[in-house]
Amino acid sequence: MKLAFVVIASWALSACGNRPAREVCEQASEHFERCLGEMFGPETRQMARDRRDVASCASDGETVKMYEKCEPKRTCDAYLDCIDGYTARRSL
Repeated sequence: MKLAFVVIASWALSACGNRPAREVCEQASEHFERCLGEMFGPETRQMARDRRDVASCASDGETVKMYEKCEPKRTCDAYLDCIDGYTARRSL
């Protein structure tokens, strides 16, 4: 019985992909959309929500690292500045 549970649990986790990265990307998407909505209005928030791509985010280690670093920034200004600064450093 225990072995069956372990096998099923392992299968379920592997089917979900990289769970920690997906969680980071889900939270980051919510945060990003909320901030865009606060700064630019509900239409912009909806546009961001329509373009959400958690799977691509989760499969890109650098993007996940950026969001792990920036997600703790609670104010929208600090959060968006962190993202902007991280991407600017990456493009150099």
